[in-house]
Amino acid sequence: MSGDADLYVSNQDEPRPTKSKHVWKSAGFRSDTVTILANDEKVQDKRFYIAVHAFGENTRFNLLAHYTGSTIRLSDGQPITSSVAYSQYAYFEFTISETFLGPVKISVTPTSGHRVSVFVAREDNQRPTAQHHTYRSTDFAQSTVNIESASQGSYYIGVLGYASSASSIPFTISASKGDEVLQINRQSVQRSLLQSEQDGYFFMFDPSSDSNIEHLSISVTLISGRIQLQVDPVTNVTYHYNDRHNSLGSVIMIHKSSPFTTNHWTNQWKAKVTALETSDYFIQIASAPNSTHISSMLSFNSHVELQEGVPHLQSVPFQSRFIYSLYLPYVDKQEDLQDYIITIRMLSGSISLYASQDPEQPPSPNHHTFASGIIKKDFTMHIDKKSLKPSVFWGNYLYISIYGHTFDIIFNNFNKFEMSIYRSNQPRYLSQDQPVLQSTSTKFMRYNVLNSNARPEDLEVFVDSCMDANHPVPPIFGDSILPFPNSTFHTYQSTFKSKFTRYLKSDEKRAKDEKVFYLTVENDLNVESNYSIYATTLSDSRPVVKHSKLSARFDSENSDGGVTFEMEIPLASHPDRYSSGHNYIYNIYARQLTNQDLEHLEDFNFDTPCAINQHGYRVHSIYSDRFNDTAGVGRIKAKMGPFDRKLNHVVNVIVHSNAMEGLTNTYNKAFVIGGVFYDSYPPNTPVQIVGYVFLSLFIILLVFAVLFLIYMIVGMAIKSQKGYSGWQALPNSFIWIKLVSILTCNRYPSGENYGTLQDDRSSTRNVTTSSGAYGSV
Repeated sequence: MSGDADLYVSNQDEPRPTKSKHVWKSAGFRSDTVTILANDEKVQDKRFYIAVHAFGENTRFNLLAHYTGSTIRLSDGQPITSSVAYSQYAYFEFTISETFLGPVKISVTPTSGHRVSVFVAREDNQRPTAQHHTYRSTDFAQSTVNIESASQGSYYIGVLGYASSASSIPFTISASKGDEVLQINRQSVQRSLLQSEQDGYFFMFDPSSDSNIEHLSISVTLISGRIQLQVDPVTNVTYHYNDRHNSLGSVIMIHKSSPFTTNHWTNQWKAKVTALETSDYFIQIASAPNSTHISSMLSFNSHVELQEGVPHLQSVPFQSRFIYSLYLPYVDKQEDLQDYIITIRMLSGSISLYASQDPEQPPSPNHHTFASGIIKKDFTMHIDKKSLKPSVFWGNYLYISIYGHTFDIIFNNFNKFEMSIYRSNQPRYLSQDQPVLQSTSTKFMRYNVLNSNARPEDLEVFVDSCMDANHPVPPIFGDSILPFPNSTFHTYQSTFKSKFTRYLKSDEKRAKDEKVFYLTVENDLNVESNYSIYATTLSDSRPVVKHSKLSARFDSENSDGGVTFEMEIPLASHPDRYSSGHNYIYNIYARQLTNQDLEHLEDFNFDTPCAINQHGYRVHSIYSDRFNDTAGVGRIKAKMGPFDRKLNHVVNVIVHSNAMEGLTNTYNKAFVIGGVFYDSYPPNTPVQIVGYVFLSLFIILLVFAVLFLIYMIVGMAIKSQKGYSGWQALPNSFIWIKLVSILTCNRYPSGENYGTLQDDRSSTRNVTTSSGAYGSV
């Protein structure tokens, strides 16, 4: 449960096994398992002696011994560690003795890099399998089964081991119908909740052995949905730590020395997670020592276990640190090692990261193999496999220290970030409704997205390029069965939503059958590219920009010739899934352009949020307490500038959700050219468009007239040389003669020369009339 214990086992000859005298042993980190085969020739009888040796300080553990195939009883809310062999089953029983009708949660968390599935049945099937079961797990990072209406009686659980490089797969299993016990600094556990449901947790530490603990962090990292987190000391139920919901999750940092914690610091705590909508999440309890122990030796109950690929939300106090560890699975050969990628997504404040494989001393500014420097924005560290030490037969660990550098005078909870670490050839897990910045370090970037257990829906994925047009947007391929879809084998394939964005959507009719989505972004390694990937199975949670056209008017000019504008930004609104709105922050960005750039504006990406952040600089920020502008008529005004008249710029606005961290959207880009604002460039106003139309018609008519004149002159010259004259000298003269005849009412006789047109005398006659009468002609 804390620290590190090693396991030594012997038979009758060694009733007191030790490190030097034993028959079997397991000396890994944290969880140790000894598997004694039935046909092992070293087995003398069926009595075994077990010794547990504390390798680390303050070691607490539970011990389990059982025959393979036997059924292990679980206690309500109490996790235990066990193991299972590849393609074999381990069996457990959870009994509800009292009258009960309510939800039961069963969760199995394997050691990082391994995989299991869980199958559950009632009394009539005490050996559930993949073929015969009542309930089965959703296999995503961990295996969980939610029984919504459990009743009195026994539930039998079969845990199936999948392919693994190890002979056995260690895992932690728990079943609970009430508050669940969480162990400090262990891997995150995955849970699911229906809307308005609650999960309860209990955690504690030993004040005599863990006296150095000064910071407790309770973090809920959302996969999908929205939650609210509340933490209370068990000894004082009237005092609450609350963290309002957002789309990323919640972190509550409890400080021993904080004035808010005075008289409330205790070794027993409880946490409550409430689902504001159907939600899937990871929860983890972590601890850190006080600042006086910042340079102490590596204590095995002071670093937090990470699970490969799983995002982890955390906040690090000012001038303190949290230490993390990631299990590196055993490989036979050095060449079988893989590169590792660490991604940091900064939400507030600043941090620094140091990493090493030294088990004796934690990584620090003075002792590390890998270092980041100060991190203030999204950051990716690529750890080359050549820099990693080969793992021994039980594997080894990578240790990561993260220091906080920004001070928040009120809550001291400012250095907030999301971290994920994974092998370059393995998928990482995407939290829904959270854009993730990536670089094309490998040809195939793979991801997993969990659909909601209780409310499965279709999937939408967006890949936004952060680069200009000479760096293509990589395509996306998706599947719900194949773990590694590609351009040849896939169910879903992306299309272009715009020039710098690709879009993938699954079939909404199949949503109930698609619990996990596997995604592959296929990169062109010959072209450097960065992109941002965003996935959702609920609805797009980003701000809605219904009217994206920006406008501005001249405001002032300073003595240096700098021009300032007053920009009008149409207000953004919130997605329909949010019943109440939250305030937005509008950031105006600019990017300088050369005269040559103006000739290729269509190639410049100032459209996607990551491209604007990467290529532009922030001109102005404005906070709006007006939100949910569903009518689309609201405007917010902001000063923009000054801009040098001698320089050209492209400008755009990123709207940030103030309550849902990380969610942004953009407007249509505009331009400041020579000190003049244009909502598009070249400008396309209605008057200019009409002018372009008339100019085009005039040019067409002019060309036609010139060609006709040439045709007439050349034709007449040719026919004149042949002896033709008069009307006959015209090219195609019969056409023109016919035309003249029509226009003169057929009074032009055939054969007459032009210029001698005469009256038709036969059509007139003289008539003598009497006086007073009318005559006729």
